[in-house]
Amino acid sequence: MRNTEIRKDHLMEQLETKKKLFVSDIAEIYDVSLPTARRLCVQLEKEHRVMRFHGGIRYVKRDYSFETLDAKYYAEKERIARKACELVKNNQNIFLESGTTVKHMALALADRVKKAELSYISVFTNSLVNLEILEPVCRVTLIGGIYRPESRDFCGLLCEKMIQTLRFDICFLGADAVNINEGIMGMDIESARYNELLVERSNQSVILAVSEKFLTHSLISYCSIHAASAIYTDSGLSKEIFSMYQEAGINLICVDP
Repeated sequence: MRNTEIRKDHLMEQLETKKKLFVSDIAEIYDVSLPTARRLCVQLEKEHRVMRFHGGIRYVKRDYSFETLDAKYYAEKERIARKACELVKNNQNIFLESGTTVKHMALALADRVKKAELSYISVFTNSLVNLEILEPVCRVTLIGGIYRPESRDFCGLLCEKMIQTLRFDICFLGADAVNINEGIMGMDIESARYNELLVERSNQSVILAVSEKFLTHSLISYCSIHAASAIYTDSGLSKEIFSMYQEAGINLICVDP
C-alpha cells in the first residue's frame, strides 16, 4: 500500500512538469504491467487528482474553493435565484444540485417557506450546503455517495443509483459554461454524469448561470440547450447573445437588477 502511495505522489510530480502521460509511459517508469499502470490512473482519477483520457492521464490544476467562487457575482446569483424560485409551487419534489448559484436557490426557497409562500415541498440535494440551509424549514433528503470536501457535496455511483430511482418535478442545475452549440457544460465529469441523469429524471430542468458563463467553453456537455426547460441569467448578457438564443427558441430569462 505504501509503495502505491509513493508511486502516486511521484507520478503527480511527473505530471506537474509533463502535463500528461500515457499508460505505456507509466508502465515503463515503474516497470509494471499495463493493467497495473491503468489501475494507478483510475485510483488517481477517483481521488480527483488527474483527468483521464483515452490511453493516459492529464494534469489538472485544482484551485476550486466553494467560498471563493461563492463571493464572485454574489448579487447576480442572488437575483437569478430569487427569480427562478418563482417557478416552485406547493407539493412539488425538487432537486437542487451543488454549486454556488444553486446555493442561492436554496436560500430563496428557505425565505419563501419562512414567509409561508410555500408549503409541503420536498427537496432532494447532493449538497451539504443546501441541506444546512433548508433542513430547518422543510423536508430535505440528502443524496449520498463519495464526499468531496472542496465542493461540500457527494458524487459517484451510489449518487447516480439513487437518482435513477426517483422522479422530480423540477431540478435546478448550475453550469461551468453555456454554449448554444455545445450545450450546458461542466468541468467535472462525475458531476456532469449525474446532472445528465437529473435532466432525464425531471419534468423541468432549469439552468442557473451568470452571464460570464455564456462567453466560455468547458470540458463536457451534460445536456443540449434545447433539453433545458429554462435558463436564468443576469442582465449582463449581451443583446447579441440574447437575440441568438431567442431566435433558436430557447427559453432564456435575463433578470434585471
